[in-house]
Amino acid sequence: MNFLKKFGITAGLIICGINPATASLLDIEDYGSFTRDTISGLDWLDLTETVNMSYDSVSSQTGTGGSFEGWRYASSIELSSFWDNAGGNSSIQGFSTVHEGQTDIMLDFLGITQVYGTSGLYTSNRATGILSDGAFNRFSNEIEHLIGTIQSSTDLSGTGMYGTDKFDASEAWVAPDYSHSAYGSFLVRDYAPAPTTSQVPEPPSFLLLAIGLLGFMVSSGMKKKNIRM
Repeated sequence: MNFLKKFGITAGLIICGINPATASLLDIEDYGSFTRDTISGLDWLDLTETVNMSYDSVSSQTGTGGSFEGWRYASSIELSSFWDNAGGNSSIQGFSTVHEGQTDIMLDFLGITQVYGTSGLYTSNRATGILSDGAFNRFSNEIEHLIGTIQSSTDLSGTGMYGTDKFDASEAWVAPDYSHSAYGSFLVRDYAPAPTTSQVPEPPSFLLLAIGLLGFMVSSGMKKKNIRM
């Protein structure tokens, strides 16, 4: 997210009465295909990069030479932390008015994987992705994985019944070979902050004064010696 865009969102939060320090937007940086959370030290790949790919398919590409080399699956805890670091409240899961506004910010960061709705009632934008959390399903005899969802809804009915937003870091379970055009994968990687350039400290003022006086004294002594000669 560039500076002007970040400034615009921050200004909007102020107008809406939300403290930008609480929203922590200055700690979230958008680099186009991924978003950097400087608090957790994680980069988040846009969900649109992995849409319609299963857990197994994506995992097979995270190794050396793969399409997602250096990335790994994020956990539901890491997704919740990312939500909090960007100004959300992950202690409240599911549909809630608490999430209004925050969902739009996160959809802008992570990308929209699905747009749907009912004519005249509502329209919704969703970002849904597979997570690393796994649990054994004894019926299918395989490990299934959690999916997390961020949803922003707009009420078109005028009744106020259909506009509630949603954040859920554990919405459902999917099979490891399951893929869907509305699903991506929450992938993260650790990043190393750029090293700060070392600066030569400025000499203290009194030291500069002492050097100046010493130079003056030496210069004066040489002048007197020349006069005597």
